[in-house]
Amino acid sequence: MGKLEEALEFLDIEDWIGAYTETKHGGADEIRIKECPKCFNDKWKVYINTEKRIWFCQRCQWGLHNGDICQLLAHISGMNVHSVRMEVASTVVPAVSDEAFAEALDGRLNKKEVPEEFNINPIDLPGEAGLGGVTGKRAERYLLDRGMTLDDIEYYEMRISSKLRNKTGPWAVFPVKYYGVPVACQGRKFSGNTEPKYLSSDQIADWMWPLDKKNLERIEIRKQVVLVEGVFDAMAYIRAGIPALCTFGKNLSRSQLKLLQAHGVKRLSLSYDADAHKDIQKAADRIGHLFHTFVIELPPLEGMPKADPGDVLSGAIDESWLLEAVEDAIDTRTPEYWNWKLRKELGE
Repeated sequence: MGKLEEALEFLDIEDWIGAYTETKHGGADEIRIKECPKCFNDKWKVYINTEKRIWFCQRCQWGLHNGDICQLLAHISGMNVHSVRMEVASTVVPAVSDEAFAEALDGRLNKKEVPEEFNINPIDLPGEAGLGGVTGKRAERYLLDRGMTLDDIEYYEMRISSKLRNKTGPWAVFPVKYYGVPVACQGRKFSGNTEPKYLSSDQIADWMWPLDKKNLERIEIRKQVVLVEGVFDAMAYIRAGIPALCTFGKNLSRSQLKLLQAHGVKRLSLSYDADAHKDIQKAADRIGHLFHTFVIELPPLEGMPKADPGDVLSGAIDESWLLEAVEDAIDTRTPEYWNWKLRKELGE
């Protein structure tokens, strides 16, 4: 028996799938998932036998006679098949004997481990709380110029740091706190012309911002969120009454996807820079089976071809521009999305 086959014997398939999507029992050794990753039918038509490791969609027949459960796991998780096989193989219990084997087997079958993404590892935030002193006042002016208010600065617990990851600043630091626990941070340089202009902690790819109670409650109630690249973009949407999260870049990590699912997100809109259509397509095509995904196209303005939500926050653009873009969001499950991709490829 190969390592992958051996690992599949030990893999808790129901638990693995449940980390990515909602499941319900359909009988002995059988579960169902609500939405088929292939035909997008959301009437619980995908049946999975966790003992035999087979599946099929009653609507489109996807999976019938397939036999490779890793194909299903890849579509559900958004990972490629090779990555799934590598991850599953890494979970195999080493071949040991006697009492050691019994203990390892019992641990694998009976211990429900918390996903590593939600093992919250607190960090020590750099610098000092608040924006005191002469340097702090300069940071305050920078943040106010970007559209934040004094209440925002207090609410988001902004900090000031002279260094970040051994890079000289000064830095205005945005703490990332999950249920009040600091788990990451990003610094924005507000003085001097040296690169980099912003710098993040190692853990930043696992998290999003802001994860305060008010924003998370809005997301959970509406079951939807707009994803943006930067903190000021996120604030612009939130101020307009639209739940949003900054992903600190355009590459969505597995941890971030699990975080969205943990908070009940069903509809997800991507709102990246106007010239980032390739990144948007890549993300939308990757996560389309996990969330009902929309693309918010930010129309250029005269004199501002790369206008973004941050310009709305600073007051350079009227909020109506952003709200209209949200209203015209492109559903990736319609022909309009394919037309949009074609237009972008042709450079229109």
